[in-house]
Amino acid sequence: MLIKMIRKKRWLKKFDGALRAAYEASNYLNHYSYQWFSENVYSLALGLDSAIDFDEEFYLSHNADIARAVKNGGLCCGYVHFCTLGKYELRVWSSKKIYEIRPGGPILGAGLAEPKNIFPLPHYTPDLSALPESSEKSLVILIPFLVDDLFFAGYTSFFNDMTLIFPLFSDVKVIVSNAHYNEHLLDKYGGNIQVLPFSDISLLTVKPTLVYCFDTETFFQAKQVFGELKRVVYYCQDYESGFYPYGSMYARSQSAIYLSKNIVFSTGILASSIESKGLLGDDVNIYITSPKIEPFSVKNVKSKKLFFYYRPEFFNSRNMPELILRTVIDFCQKHTGYEIYLVGAVGTSFSQNINGTNVVILSKLAKDEYLDLISSCDAVVALIYSDHPGVIAYQAAASGIPTVTNTFEIRNADFIHSISSNLVPFDPVRDSLVDKLEFALSMPKGNCDFNSAMYEQRSLLSFYDFNSKIIGNDRSYTR
Repeated sequence: MLIKMIRKKRWLKKFDGALRAAYEASNYLNHYSYQWFSENVYSLALGLDSAIDFDEEFYLSHNADIARAVKNGGLCCGYVHFCTLGKYELRVWSSKKIYEIRPGGPILGAGLAEPKNIFPLPHYTPDLSALPESSEKSLVILIPFLVDDLFFAGYTSFFNDMTLIFPLFSDVKVIVSNAHYNEHLLDKYGGNIQVLPFSDISLLTVKPTLVYCFDTETFFQAKQVFGELKRVVYYCQDYESGFYPYGSMYARSQSAIYLSKNIVFSTGILASSIESKGLLGDDVNIYITSPKIEPFSVKNVKSKKLFFYYRPEFFNSRNMPELILRTVIDFCQKHTGYEIYLVGAVGTSFSQNINGTNVVILSKLAKDEYLDLISSCDAVVALIYSDHPGVIAYQAAASGIPTVTNTFEIRNADFIHSISSNLVPFDPVRDSLVDKLEFALSMPKGNCDFNSAMYEQRSLLSFYDFNSKIIGNDRSYTR
């Protein structure tokens, strides 16, 4: 008995800090004393009867990293982890009520029955809506990632636009959802940018004058943390619902658009497409920006090189990588003597020989290498099955390279032809991509043609003035 008492005393002393933190975060605060709580957690950790309504065994069996930490003595038990971290990390857990209904206790389905959608939609804290107004104009930018592998295209376009309004603010903070980031990626955009992880957002002491968000989840971060949507701008670069199957996340992405009071669309065709879906609210300020299409010099001599924009990452299904690779294989069965390059992957490079044709898969290239390769190719294939039209296809066509790109909803063949005679519209539902590629190869190379106004459809108001009106609470300009 004495030995047990000594062990208990040592255990309680060793984990006192963690136990107190768990007590503060538990449902038992203000209902039971800390002594009652710590003694019942001790019993729970030892597998004894405990008044804590938590299934410790279930939690450890489905969270292997926590089970290892408990076994190694780094954590006192799973319940303390759940109170302090697990519930915010959306760890699976169970109370004891299930034993009254199912004597075998809690269980999770496996195989096809695995409950992959068991967790609720995220809700972001803390609530900072009551913070005092800043005496000087301040900008908060919410982004999901800030890493080298993803910092191109959408991210660089976004921050290029942001630099146009930095002079409006005396304080600029970039808050990153993912805790692993490279803040030096923003060095070229100015020296007064402070980068923080989202977990430190509670360090803000004043309410920002303006908040920019980058996607659906950062929109809800802004909405749930700051509250006032009239000072929030959603920088929309695609119809994100299309990234998900029909369901909760599909509707959530639509809701982000519908609830927004200020939206920046990355191209005019994207704005028109979303407007046609009836998702824009009545009192919404809209601004249309656009990537700058910069034609490059093309080598007019036919080289029998082909360029495919290829994004095999799980989050880039809109670029139709499976169709691209099937088309390459089928083309190689019909034609020989070509060199084929699939370019754009993140961290993936390898090569194959298909029926005597060398096929090279390359990670994204440095700008000079990219331009040297694409300018030498006889045809380009760049697909994006979403409301955003993409950039690569239009840059290649503007430069004089016959280019296959796909239709999508209101982005039909007539619209694509109106932008450049070098574009070959491809309907992924009705057409053969091999046929369209063969047609592109029959076209002349080197005839520059691009209707920039039709592609961009930029707002007449400057980006600086658009944001100034939001800061001044001027709702007179809505598009």
